[in-house]
Amino acid sequence: MCSDELEHLLTEYLDGTLSPARRSALQKHLDQDPNAQARLELYRALDELLRVAPPLPPMRWDALAKQISAAIPRSPPKG
Repeated sequence: MCSDELEHLLTEYLDGTLSPARRSALQKHLDQDPNAQARLELYRALDELLRVAPPLPPMRWDALAKQISAAIPRSPPKG
């Protein structure tokens, strides 16, 4: 199983969105691959950290967009 595929399956596994057949196949893979088990535990820890993290402050996206737009030169610099 390639790394990208494993990443995707692990996130679906944790989200509870894997089909029963894919969940079973992933569980068999996890039973045989200590690296995949470690990655799953890392994702579980990350999920827990995100769950208990304080909420982000409100973001004024319109103001940020204006600041970014203002910082971009209107014409290419002359060299």
